[in-house]
Amino acid sequence: MASFRKELFVFFPKGFFLRRLLGKHWCPLRVFKYYNHQLNMELTDGKFLVKLARDVIERFTNGMKIQKPKNYPKKFDVKQGVFCTLNTYPEQKLRGCIGIPYPSMKLIDAVIDASKSACRDPRFFPLHKDELDKITVELSILTVPKEITANPNEYE
Repeated sequence: MASFRKELFVFFPKGFFLRRLLGKHWCPLRVFKYYNHQLNMELTDGKFLVKLARDVIERFTNGMKIQKPKNYPKKFDVKQGVFCTLNTYPEQKLRGCIGIPYPSMKLIDAVIDASKSACRDPRFFPLHKDELDKITVELSILTVPKEITANPNEYE
């Protein structure tokens, strides 16, 4: 029986939402008219980060060494928050979700760290290499948090 891999999702707030189906073929799911102004993200940037996250997860679950790519867009050296979410496929049940909410590390490093951490979400058993064909991976690249002020009585 052939293995169908509905692999990767990525979402950039005010950015892009796309998925990769069957190997190297990309299928846009939804593209917003806005993009992440902080990083000036392009579709190719999203593809790069999604592929990186999936590669990190595959290497991590197989016990292989993980290294930062040597050639990557230098805009990923900007400190940025990111979350990596794993869902089962086709059920779309949460399988793991860990991230770095604040811009405390370079985006390239944050994606690697969040991807590894999502495999070991303490709410679930550690992700096993046999599950790789049965998960989707979602990255959320976060904007810098801003404090808001509101009257709590408005939300009763």
